[in-house]
Amino acid sequence: MYNLREKLKSFTEEDYLNKKINLHIHTEYSDGEGNAAQILASAKNQNYQLISITDHNSVEAHKNYKEDILLTGVEFDCWCGYVFVHLLAYGIDIESSYIKPFFAKNKKGTESAIIRLFAFRNIKKLIDAIHKFSSSALRLALA
Repeated sequence: MYNLREKLKSFTEEDYLNKKINLHIHTEYSDGEGNAAQILASAKNQNYQLISITDHNSVEAHKNYKEDILLTGVEFDCWCGYVFVHLLAYGIDIESSYIKPFFAKNKKGTESAIIRLFAFRNIKKLIDAIHKFSSSALRLALA
């Protein structure tokens, strides 16, 4: 496993502009249309350096695919007071019993906008879980 902090620091603005990094991809596991296997194959064929599948409230793609260019990610839908926000989390331990309660219970909780609006995730507890159960390399990247 690479040091995520060093990996992120090594990327240039051109890497992002030239579409060699994409840290916000949705698949058919949530409200996207792409198949995770096809997305990974396409990213490899196009020489992407790093991608992250960040499906809404789901890490199903990460349960099924492990690749060097794939960074674990998820996009949580939650409320911060009266504001509905999307909170992106990277490098999380998808098997953590502390984070699992924040994942959608079914497919509708990943794709239907109206159902996602009514998912009341406690943002403070969610952030705490992300920080406690992310890889140490990611915590360093955030420091």
